[in-house]
Amino acid sequence: MGGMASLSRKFSQNHDRPNQNVHFSVSRNKISIKNGMQDVLALQSCGYELLERGYYQQARIYFQREHDVLHSLIDPNHDRDRIQCDIDLLIATSYHQQGQYQQAEEFIDKSETLAKKLADNIRLANCYEAKGRFHYMKNDYQQALACYNQSLDLKLDIVGNDDLQISDLFDNIGDCYKIQCKHEQALSFYNRSLTIRRTVLDDSFHLCLASSYHRLGNLYCLKNNYTQALSMHQKALDIRQSLLENLSIPIADSYHELGTAYWKQGKINLALSYHQKSLEIRLEIVGSHHLDIASSYHEFGIIYGIQGNYSNSISIHEKSLKIRLDILGRDHLDVAASYYCIGNIFYLTNQTHDSLMMHQNCLDIICKLYPDDCNNLHIADSYHAIGNIYMSQQNYDQALRMHQQCLNIKSTMLGSHTLDIAASYTEIGNVLAKQGKHDEALLIHQKTLEMKLDILGMKSIHVASTYRSIGKCFVALKQYHPAKLKFQKALHILLELQRHANLDVAALYYDIGTVDCTLGKYEEATSMLEKSLHIRQSITGNHDSDVAATYYQLATVCFKQLQFNKALSLHHNSLSTRLKILGNSHLDIAESYHAIGNVYYSQHKYSHASAAYEKSLNIRLNIHQQLPHTDVAKSYDSLGQAYCRQSNYHDALSMFQESLNIYNKLHGDNHLTMATLYDHIANIYSELNRTKEANAMRQNSARIRINLQQSSDS
Repeated sequence: MGGMASLSRKFSQNHDRPNQNVHFSVSRNKISIKNGMQDVLALQSCGYELLERGYYQQARIYFQREHDVLHSLIDPNHDRDRIQCDIDLLIATSYHQQGQYQQAEEFIDKSETLAKKLADNIRLANCYEAKGRFHYMKNDYQQALACYNQSLDLKLDIVGNDDLQISDLFDNIGDCYKIQCKHEQALSFYNRSLTIRRTVLDDSFHLCLASSYHRLGNLYCLKNNYTQALSMHQKALDIRQSLLENLSIPIADSYHELGTAYWKQGKINLALSYHQKSLEIRLEIVGSHHLDIASSYHEFGIIYGIQGNYSNSISIHEKSLKIRLDILGRDHLDVAASYYCIGNIFYLTNQTHDSLMMHQNCLDIICKLYPDDCNNLHIADSYHAIGNIYMSQQNYDQALRMHQQCLNIKSTMLGSHTLDIAASYTEIGNVLAKQGKHDEALLIHQKTLEMKLDILGMKSIHVASTYRSIGKCFVALKQYHPAKLKFQKALHILLELQRHANLDVAALYYDIGTVDCTLGKYEEATSMLEKSLHIRQSITGNHDSDVAATYYQLATVCFKQLQFNKALSLHHNSLSTRLKILGNSHLDIAESYHAIGNVYYSQHKYSHASAAYEKSLNIRLNIHQQLPHTDVAKSYDSLGQAYCRQSNYHDALSMFQESLNIYNKLHGDNHLTMATLYDHIANIYSELNRTKEANAMRQNSARIRINLQQSSDS
């Protein structure tokens, strides 16, 4: 119900690191320790430790020293080839972790050549596993699964079922399923991996167990089970902190995932704290141009967006995108995720053209990555976002088409009775409402309510959200008493669940106050709106768009009670707040100027009114450009009336005609608003003594009203 909905869609990124462990337990027994072999293995051990901690370049220095010592000590034989095979694979791993995939592939090929020469199946299996990781990072998940399964078949024959090497492969296979949004298959493999590790490891504090908890935490987060996600990530962090120095990549990863889980819960300050810890560690270890840094910037961008700090959000998302494009190229899921989030911010700032372009970039990448998979949840998320953009542009047919495509994919992938399906129905209901099909929208929202009640029971914020949507439908149908009952039902659920005032509660006080205002219950309306304002100010301060909206609605209550000076003061409070948050060119600013114009008009200060209307019109024209839009038509209409009151009939006529043209494009000629505009134009022609034209306009108006009356009677 809160303002973060459009930013917290489940466009999942993969923050799990594929298991990079290269196991030597089988092969080391075959190597005779002589002629300095201890030095070789000591160098390998030091390099491996650095690799585990994320110091990839330093690790390669040790592996290169190991290579030099190895070749100086041993004549060519199987022992040297075995160790060289291991070194090549470890170097490949270090390059892989840094996103240097071409170098990684070269060393995998070298290692595979030696493994085949040795007929060493365990090393060959390690090479297949490394190839799987390579294909995974190239988004070729089917090929990655094929490589992992090749490795699994070889290792099962050699080490059996209960071995850590098998658990690592199960993790990597689970990662492939997770990134394809096949969450239940992923969960199965992650749990099989955890079971093996618990069986094999005596110590409950082991990095392998931390890796399992980390993966499970990420998966639970994707499934919106944030309590379980936080529990898993905290377990992983506890283990890592007990075994590693604080300045290590795995600890940074745990901080990162805890931050992500907290922002998805709405705990923004905690989220920022954990992400800052993660970023500081990552910058210290890997520098500023690394995929981990891009991932941290990505999360900060989302959080700034949730806070309404849109300029900082765009800036840091663009930094993340640049790093990803430099390292990964355009065709990668993380690049698509950056486009998706930047598109969301543009959407929230009413830059719908730029938003559509970003989301189209995202969708193009996903379709290229999944050419044979039309039923992908990432594609569904893109359709959802593009549908919302079309709705904001009043392109409701396209919006409905996008949301229905989203629903079709979700139904195929998730079944017909899930919360994701309910969310799609909600959006379809919202589009139908915007099309004026409020009865159909009401039916959709009622269907959604039944689904949510069946899945969640009565005591759920999601159920409360749907009661609120139903209430809004009743408002649109001018059934204000049922609307108020639904809003009160939603409020009761939230207060019972949370037992304290929060922003969702404030939103419902606002809705109830707005209905009371419409019903003429101004004292009750003022009480509800002041409760809403108090909660919003106590949580967000004055620098908040919802605070501005509450000032605006309180001004509306005063306006209806003819308290014009008080209304004007409250509107200016609203406008001042909106200007600080949104800048000069935003639809909410246009709305405030238009309302201020209405107050001045009612005070007979027509020049002040026309000045305010002009500001509103210019903003709306700049945002909507050439697209016909109801708000632009309303601005022309109001400005025409203000000019008319100042006897500026020429400009008034021009304004009414502009309004008439827009309404005709939007609704056709047989609409009540068209009749009213024909009447306005007729009055101006009468003032100008153009009787014939005035009569023609009145005939147009009469024709429309007769047609509408006949339609109503039939």
